[in-house]
Amino acid sequence: VRLSKGLNPIELAYRSPTAGDASLRLTWANDLLPEEPLPPGLLRHTDSPALELGLARRAARDLVADSMCVRCHPAANAPSAPIDGMPELQAMGPDLDGIGSRLRPEWIEQWLLDPKGLRPQARMPRLLSTDAAAARRQAADLTAYLAASDATAAAPRGTSAPTAGTVAEGLRLYAEIGCAACHGDGISPPEIDTALRLVAPLEPTAATRANSRPIRLQDKWQPPALVGYLLDPTKRSPWDRMPRTALEPAEAASLAAYLLTPASEGGAAPAAAAPTRATSNPAATDPLPTTAPGAVPGDVDRGRRLADELRCRSCHSLPGGDPPAATSTINELAARTSTWASGGEADIDHPSYDLDSTQVEAIERFLAGDLKSLSQAVPTEFAERRIRSGGCLACHGRDGIPATWSPASANRPPSSAEGTSLDDFAAPADDETGPDLLPPDLTWAGEKLRSVWLGRFVAGRTTDRPRSHLRVRMPIFAAHSDILAAGLHHQHGLPESPPDDEPVDSELAAIGRDLIRGDRLGCHSCHALGADPALGGEGSEETINFDLVRRRLRRAWFDRFLRDPQRILPGSKMPQFVDEDGYTALYDVFDGEASRQFEAIWHYLGTLD
Repeated sequence: VRLSKGLNPIELAYRSPTAGDASLRLTWANDLLPEEPLPPGLLRHTDSPALELGLARRAARDLVADSMCVRCHPAANAPSAPIDGMPELQAMGPDLDGIGSRLRPEWIEQWLLDPKGLRPQARMPRLLSTDAAAARRQAADLTAYLAASDATAAAPRGTSAPTAGTVAEGLRLYAEIGCAACHGDGISPPEIDTALRLVAPLEPTAATRANSRPIRLQDKWQPPALVGYLLDPTKRSPWDRMPRTALEPAEAASLAAYLLTPASEGGAAPAAAAPTRATSNPAATDPLPTTAPGAVPGDVDRGRRLADELRCRSCHSLPGGDPPAATSTINELAARTSTWASGGEADIDHPSYDLDSTQVEAIERFLAGDLKSLSQAVPTEFAERRIRSGGCLACHGRDGIPATWSPASANRPPSSAEGTSLDDFAAPADDETGPDLLPPDLTWAGEKLRSVWLGRFVAGRTTDRPRSHLRVRMPIFAAHSDILAAGLHHQHGLPESPPDDEPVDSELAAIGRDLIRGDRLGCHSCHALGADPALGGEGSEETINFDLVRRRLRRAWFDRFLRDPQRILPGSKMPQFVDEDGYTALYDVFDGEASRQFEAIWHYLGTLD
């Protein structure tokens, strides 16, 4: 396709092979620019009925998987292992064994009454009776049963207040390591949140009062359990949306102290009370109980029987029993999904997911004809779902769209905790907004990074920290990290990369060493070379150690970046060494041919790793 100025229509007809893998890449070039992948941010598309239908089918499939329907309603062709279908179909809810030692009974009761009333993003449906008084009794009985699974369930709240220094240190950690990106900082617009706000705005405005949903964690967590959860949220809930962050025990304790400290006057979160239902489903307007949590005594035996009736073990681990046998298949639900919107007519019938009419219609169409897609594991689509559900785009820009949250403290040295407030992290300063000072852009991640390294990094199985100058911390997404890495590669039409076993040419490596270490290209001024620190050029504390290059990067991306860093990373401090004809100013080395000089540098980097 020859491109003219402005928008160009591109029509592509593709026929899938009958067997084996296939790849598709879109590249461009001109007289001055070697062939390279077309930047995805330049592509547009027109709307069409087929596109809208495809998006609706994917949304319905995501709802079915996210709601864990197959835990009770297996499909005839449902996968039996993660590699056989959508990985999300293997998801389970949190382990409830000993839940009373971790969460406060009053909060458990309130959650059982209305999960989405406490957290709008909750996967769990409302299961209890549509009669308010009956629902309160059921919630009390279930809470008594769950709390009885551990003798420390009713442990009183600690009376010793944490030290001011500990709370202040927790506040600093909350802002600096990236918690605010998903949970809010009291300052950023509430619509950017990808998870429930954990802290109330310090100075709430009319907008924040209307839109934010602060929660008092001291009403939910037993303090020691919150520390354990912060250290590893996935220990009892492998599919928890909250990823693990590399916290030290002392850091988790300080963070918990801050989160469990009541908000300052004027920004305090509302006390626990019967929630007001906020739902998009007009049918789900039944009143919730107004009795305060804990006011109705619960019965352990009734709660145990009720847990069996509600099939709690289908989604949760609970002591004293095995998961129940499957009920009707998911194929048989196509004509019954309307009951999901408002719950059943009996005290215990169908769960209420608060789906709107559009979602119900989409699910019915999906169940009627698209169930086979549940058995297909497509890494490209899994990666996209994880990017969306994991909140990745809060910290990372992609395809020309900036991150929704800018960590002002990302590259600051550790600050004094005493006297710190969230106002100190309100917005980045002008000199803190460059791409070298923020989490990396994800546009080219799948083309840039090697498979083994990317999978290990996402899963937290490597100690490498390429951007060690950043205070914000990369969360750990251990579940299915290899499929995620493969999906990122596939989004660029690339297979998984083989290990870097390219042998080092000693002669080329010697030339590359001279280019890097001497006064030729000056790379050593800004970049450390393994244990040999950078020589101290401007910005050297914000660069990546060269010993990481070959085990992290694909060779093609390395060459493309060196040729013109600004094309790949606009605003980068990395200088451009190559002219439009592909030559550097060092004509005494390979006659100035940049590609041969870069090859020599690549071989030298192989001696560092």
